[in-house]
Amino acid sequence: MLPPNDTCSAAILLPSPADTGQWMAGWTIGATLDNAPACSSLTQVAPGVWYKILGNGTRMTVTTCDPYTDFDTRLSVYHNTCDTLQCVAANDNFNIPVCGMTSLVNWCANTGETYYILVHGAFWYEVGHFKIGYWHDETLCNIAPDSLVIQALGDTSGVANRVRLYWTPVPYASAYCVHRDTTLGIPLSPATLIGTTADTNYTDSLHAGLKYFYTVTTSIP
Repeated sequence: MLPPNDTCSAAILLPSPADTGQWMAGWTIGATLDNAPACSSLTQVAPGVWYKILGNGTRMTVTTCDPYTDFDTRLSVYHNTCDTLQCVAANDNFNIPVCGMTSLVNWCANTGETYYILVHGAFWYEVGHFKIGYWHDETLCNIAPDSLVIQALGDTSGVANRVRLYWTPVPYASAYCVHRDTTLGIPLSPATLIGTTADTNYTDSLHAGLKYFYTVTTSIP
């Protein structure tokens, strides 16, 4: 039987997570192979099924480490939309001595952002039943740098059509998220995520006649 969450657009919404963990059973038998982008060097070679979860500003954990899981799993987490998936995190074998050939990923989930989770096999023939567990801890993820400088960049005619953002490093930061909006909110959220970078600078293109507001946040692993 075709799983009900065979495609990204049919992803099952996981209820708001608790810090003690929640579990849901699923299967990939009868699923089709998706055209999901590679994530953290892991490509999809076996059929998979989809879940989605709404970020709440804390570190999220998802795993298939459960005795019910009967095949070699992979987990890939994306954000944006189903048509423009971008990798967030992925894992193949988390802890073989304890969990066997199952998977675990964690990431800092921005408040209000939807994340898409693909459960799939490590090899083309790996399909089966699994339990997906998920929870969050109290680690707050959206940490802003102490300072942010915006520099206008002009084209050959001297017209400012780009800006470069510079900020101070945040200790232990692995990546920075750059958000942009055309209206000023208090706080400035939710704004559109326009890019991520491991550097402490980012260049953005401008459209004439619009005013832009920027925020930069980071995720602590």
